Amino acid sequence: MPEIEALGYRAHSMPGAQRTAIGITGNKGEVDSGSLEEMAGVQEVIRVSKPYKLVSRDTKPDNTVIKFAAANANAQPVSIGGPTSPSSPARAASKAANRPSPQPSASPAPEPSFFRGGAYKPRTSPYSFQGLGEEGLKIMAEIRDRFGLLIVTEAVDYESLDLSISTPI
Repeated sequence: MPEIEALGYRAHSMPGAQRTAIGITGNKGEVDSGSLEEMAGVQEVIRVSKPYKLVSRDTKPDNTVIKFAAANANAQPVSIGGPTSPSSPARAASKAANRPSPQPSASPAPEPSFFRGGAYKPRTSPYSFQGLGEEGLKIMAEIRDRFGLLIVTEAVDYESLDLSISTPI
């Protein structure tokens, strides 16, 4: 799908029973459907009216299982908790220090402990709290180092993935 990438977008193949749809992300505004409609193999261009289409059950009906290197060997479910957002180092540390203890397990391996907090908080309104971004990632890294917890946060785009990888989280 180099033609789509040449327009500055990312293409996501979504095979269906009758045909394959190509979801496009990376646009910062309205997409010119004319340039897409003229591409070879394009039957129609449909504007997606449903948010989060790529992460919906429509696109991927199966559960997603994420394996962590530090997770226990018997693959028991674990819980993940923390504040909505690491809005300050003190608040995040308070939540990490007061987290519930893991439930006893028959497994000799210790249960991994996870701490989550949204470094980025995408909102419809630009006036709503948007998270702390890179500063939020730094707070989460401090929590990881201080309490020995595995960290869970979100990425809003590929660029924020690069930042979270370069920030040791």
